[in-house]
Amino acid sequence: MITLDPSEVVRSIEIEAYINDNFEVLESFEVGGTLLNLIIDPTIVNYFEESSDLHNNFIEAAFSNERDLIKIKKISGDFKFIIANIKKPA
Repeated sequence: MITLDPSEVVRSIEIEAYINDNFEVLESFEVGGTLLNLIIDPTIVNYFEESSDLHNNFIEAAFSNERDLIKIKKISGDFKFIIANIKKPA
């Protein structure tokens, strides 16, 4: 398993523009990852216990807070979910 692969994001900034140029976007929404990637890093999350109410409540609160901050546009999501169709030729 690769713990960190910076090559994964080398051209990620171009993906959405490419999709918008070449596809008909039906739905697009941010799904988080901005703050949660800092928490759900293996060096941290591997110490969480599934049976711990404290740990579960912490993760649930983190998800909820991140969603709320994205919703009110205080932060943007690092991940986006896009549903699109191939554009029909003009």
